[in-house]
Parts: sequence; C-alpha cells; structure tokens
Amino acid sequence: GMRAVVQRVARASVTVSGDVVAAIGPGLVCLVGIAREDDGDDVDYVCKKILKTRMFPQAEDEGGQRRREWDLNVVQRGLEILLVSQFTLQSDLGRKGTRPDFSGAMPPDQARDVYNGLVSAVSQAHGEPDKVRSGMFGATMDVELVNRGPVTFIVDSSRRRKATKMRATAVRGCGTRRSGALGSTWKRRMPCLM
Repeated sequence: GMRAVVQRVARASVTVSGDVVAAIGPGLVCLVGIAREDDGDDVDYVCKKILKTRMFPQAEDEGGQRRREWDLNVVQRGLEILLVSQFTLQSDLGRKGTRPDFSGAMPPDQARDVYNGLVSAVSQAHGEPDKVRSGMFGATMDVELVNRGPVTFIVDSSRRRKATKMRATAVRGCGTRRSGALGSTWKRRMPCLM
C-alpha cells in the first residue's frame, strides 16, 4: 500500500538544483511512497490520515493551563503541509543481498498521476489550498526540516486493506483470527451473518 512518513515540523523546505521549490513554516512534512497496486482508495485513506490525525497540542493559552498534547489536527491548527514523493519508501530490504528491491514501487509515469492526485486531494480537503506545498516529483531533492518533538508517524494504506479483509473474514467465517508475537488466537465467535 501507499506509505507516508509524516513528521511534525517547525519548518521545512525542498531545494532542487540550488533553488527552493517549496517551503513551509509550522506543520507537517509527508514523505510519500506509491505502491504498484495503489489507487484512489489509497489516496483517500492517506489523505484522511494526514489531515485528520490529531498530532498537535492545543494552542498556547495565556492562563498557563496545561496543554493536551494530542488534541488537534493540522487543519484545526491552520498549519501547512509539505508533500514529497519518495519511492524508496516502497523498498524491500529483507531479500538476500545488500541491494534494495524497488519492485513494489509503482512505475514513475503512473506514480506521478497518483502522487498528483494525493496533492490535489490534500489541498482540496485542507480548506486552505495555499497551505499545501509539494516537492518536485522525480527530481533529486534536498529536503531540510526541523522535526518538532520529535514526532513522526507512519501511515500505510495496506492496513486499510487488511482491516477490510478482516471484517469480511469475520462476517463469512463467524469469527476472526488474529496473529501476533505470541502466536495465533481466535476472537470470540460471533453469530453468523450469512
């Protein structure tokens, strides 16, 4: 699935061939890797996670009240977003040898359209399109950022597929199987819905 590394930043910029092509103040930097099978559902999932996840504290108040750390999302705070394409997020380092395998990444011509679709979706859903910036797809970029916290989240749209598949299994099989570090367990059986 589509992968995004989302970082809360004080500021960030993207430079290509010595020229700054995008810069933001406080907000989020999202490094995005497009997988071979990604489609509009993946774009919607990642867009929603970027915009709706509560990654910010309440604004400072004058009364010295303690702030709740994970209270507001980027839109509620009116902050900026910088999206940067990064196909290396789709690499597989688990294979034999030392060379990364990028076969899970979507080919560049198709990935450009999906990435531009994500930039467009985030811009429209943000409500203030001028607060959404993008690096240059396919270029060699210098990305500078100051991670505030540090706070970094990983979004993977394949989790959406797994959750949908698990719900379907629960309906068809009248129970769900969970695998974890301690082995497989079965959740309590539910009445069969079919």
